[in-house]
Amino acid sequence: MKTTVTQRRSILIALLVFACSMSFAAKTPVKNPKNQATKGTTQLQGANDHALFTHTYTLGKTAPINVTVDRAEYTVDQVSIDNGMFLTNRDQKFLMLHYTLHNPNRSDYGLAWSTLEIFGVDANNQNLRYVANVALEGTGAKCYMSLKPGQKVQLYTLIMMPAKGALPKLVIQSRDRLVLRYNLQEKDAKGKYLNPVKALPEPIADPADPTGATALETVPGQIGESYPLRDFDVKVDEVSFSDAPIMGKAPKPGERRFVAILTAKNGCTGDRSLAWNIFKPRLIDQDGSDVRWNESALFASKDEAVRGNLGPGQEMRVRYYYDVPADLALRSFTIQQAATGRVYAYDLSSLK
Repeated sequence: MKTTVTQRRSILIALLVFACSMSFAAKTPVKNPKNQATKGTTQLQGANDHALFTHTYTLGKTAPINVTVDRAEYTVDQVSIDNGMFLTNRDQKFLMLHYTLHNPNRSDYGLAWSTLEIFGVDANNQNLRYVANVALEGTGAKCYMSLKPGQKVQLYTLIMMPAKGALPKLVIQSRDRLVLRYNLQEKDAKGKYLNPVKALPEPIADPADPTGATALETVPGQIGESYPLRDFDVKVDEVSFSDAPIMGKAPKPGERRFVAILTAKNGCTGDRSLAWNIFKPRLIDQDGSDVRWNESALFASKDEAVRGNLGPGQEMRVRYYYDVPADLALRSFTIQQAATGRVYAYDLSSLK
């Protein structure tokens, strides 16, 4: 049966419409369900600022890997990666990133610290690179392994940043320079952060910063609470005035003795030495003037100079003392490790 010109035109138009519809369908991206962990999840390009925590994305084309940012937090704690310690000074803090990698390929996938490039972008649009080290959750061992097809692993790493202010953006980049961008300041219609970063704990967090992202350089310490200095966690157990002899000597007439007892705990994975000069104590009077320290640190219950090595998690009790005029009122006692360390200050205004 012969077709007319009109019929041929109708068939041609129908074929063109069908071809266009198939082309459009092929280019429509597959929506990414929450926590989907298979290859084919949404591939975010460099201009996309809307990656979300707890959502899974396939990152990379030549060597794709599925990435899920599980959570993030600000911290000034000691952090161990492969038995190496990462510590903060008083003008620093960490953004600690916890994330999961999943191998969506049919072959093994080698992982190392350099598999992904991770960095923050600060308010001045400057990049803050991660510490170039990644650890396995639970063990702290360095990430150097091979993922079997379908296998997952949970990891953590750190971004060192200034003590003051929140980090606006987080970027994760594959080796072929495709990226996931996480906006850490974007909120939903109810005012909740889409990618919430856990705030610093009290009293380390500056109460003047509502985000909880600013770490105080001088922290108002509480008696009986433990805080991270640098290598050590320190707890001031008690402060008091005493007339009891120390090193065989009682206070002189018209003087009394201020005594501070603290517990120092090794917060690192290796041994740490403790001696009289590891910590820097300061006693400040009501006028803001320093009371001279005798550069002595004794064991809490015996008149012997503190000395020795502490293994991981081990503790030692230390005693500091000052001879002061009996009528001198005191303002505060402070403790820090090293000149660059965070300072913890204890109010003595009510001590009688």
